[in-house]
Amino acid sequence: MFTDYCCTYPPVMSGPVGVMNIYYIQADESYNVVHIPVDDHWVMLHTISGSGQLRLEKQSYNLAAGDLLLFQSSTDFYYHCPGDAWEFWWFEFTCPSPGAFSAGNYHVPHDATLQILCRESLRFMKSKDHLAASSLFLAYLEYALASERHRQDADHLLFLDRVQQADSYIRLHLRDVTVASLAKHLCIHQRTLQTSFLRCTGQSPSRYIQQIRLEYAAYYLQNTTKTIGELSLDLGYSSPFHLSKAFKQHYGASPSEYRKSLWKN
Repeated sequence: MFTDYCCTYPPVMSGPVGVMNIYYIQADESYNVVHIPVDDHWVMLHTISGSGQLRLEKQSYNLAAGDLLLFQSSTDFYYHCPGDAWEFWWFEFTCPSPGAFSAGNYHVPHDATLQILCRESLRFMKSKDHLAASSLFLAYLEYALASERHRQDADHLLFLDRVQQADSYIRLHLRDVTVASLAKHLCIHQRTLQTSFLRCTGQSPSRYIQQIRLEYAAYYLQNTTKTIGELSLDLGYSSPFHLSKAFKQHYGASPSEYRKSLWKN
């Protein structure tokens, strides 16, 4: 167990933040803390290695390397080391500007730049240069959150690329495509496929496949003379009944009713 820290009050503001307490902690299984909240105080907890757990207002956070938790609390909260070791940085600060930062659980690997900013902020706090300490912490927060936004943007592009590849595959294999075959084609787990579709389309892969099949059904009903039986076979439905049922749920009319309405017009 090792702790390095410095505390001060009142904080000296640098832009929207003023740091009050800085802790660098290497905790072991004996580490247990109940923290009493202070009005208008924010906490940033960034795990470097190992694992920790924090219980905040009936919600529990299991924290691993790279997890950055930014929060406020109006009630007592509890945190401890559930395993053999937990190494983390803990900053308490005030931020009177509404909306300057958003509370949340982010994932930001603790790289060399962040490590230097943490250590230098603590060093300046100990030397009573509180303005420099707050300035370095502000740089730390902005760098960490910018890294998280960049990661999310990169993830979104990856998800979008997967969905575009999936869309092409679905249209070429309408007769026999399944979620399992789609995931296999993209060389990803079905849960990853599910996440990609939900992030980019708001739909599950199975719902997306169903929607494309029904769009083709409507197109063929309008532009060909294929029977419902032929369409159900071409579009991967087990029977005309299942195609008709899905079509009516989506378009509000059976395939035959839909086709008749087009002929009338």
